[in-house]
Amino acid sequence: TVELPSDEHDGRRHNLGLLYNNIGIIYIHNAKYDEALNFFEKALDHIFDNHIDITNVFSNIAVLYCYKCEYQLALEYSEKALTLEQDTLPKNHPQLASTHLKIGGIHHQIGNYDLALKCYLIADEIYRTVLSPDHPSLAIVKANIGMIYIDKGISENHPIRGIMHSNLGLAYLRCCDYTLAMENFEKALQIQFVSLPPDHLNIATTYNNIATIYFESEENYERALENYERALEIQLRCLPSKTDSDIALTYNNIENHFDFSIAYNSIGLIYAANENNTEALIDYNKALSTSIS
Repeated sequence: TVELPSDEHDGRRHNLGLLYNNIGIIYIHNAKYDEALNFFEKALDHIFDNHIDITNVFSNIAVLYCYKCEYQLALEYSEKALTLEQDTLPKNHPQLASTHLKIGGIHHQIGNYDLALKCYLIADEIYRTVLSPDHPSLAIVKANIGMIYIDKGISENHPIRGIMHSNLGLAYLRCCDYTLAMENFEKALQIQFVSLPPDHLNIATTYNNIATIYFESEENYERALENYERALEIQLRCLPSKTDSDIALTYNNIENHFDFSIAYNSIGLIYAANENNTEALIDYNKALSTSIS
């Protein structure tokens, strides 16, 4: 047997640890948390001690415990990640901001609003130093800070909560963080069901956003289609009459027609992705005729 040189052997061992970490992430996405934890522990056994890659494993374990509602363990692993990052990275590195944001989110979840706010403000300070003012990560921090003040002052199903969760969902969607985007859109939808009329256009918008996640992140065309069609049903019921002479309603009609056109176009995309070209063509033509009518 040929023995590998130490540095080459260690490098392969480290890479195997990264592979274990990636497998653990897949198990998390499939809600198989025990299997995920098993692979994360293997990753910790293989990755170099105090290497920055270990922080990713710690963060993934924290996410796992959040899904299991074991928030103290989630905090413990998030703080392990933060300690190593503070020892390894520059003080204004965006990864530090991301970890502060995650720790703030855990404190927020368990009602530690003051600690959550402190973490969010640290994340905000770092992001403002290293990111452009229109970066979606800054929007996420600002929205979370807003949610703290809302959580301390208004009822659970207040419409403003729905708006804030929708805005958070959009910010996470821009960052391609589909899990947190979906989580916030679903929270928004639950609040909208209670606080808004059943045919409110905000509900249609949320269905559209949820459909986008299914379409872009999972290629789950069936679920995407279900949500696009729910949005379209609401838009059809809400669409003002084209014969209404009121100017304000006319402008509103134009705006809604544009949303209506987008809905048909989205459904057409779904059928095209499923290679149902006939149905796709029908919906594309509806989108075209609606947008120019």
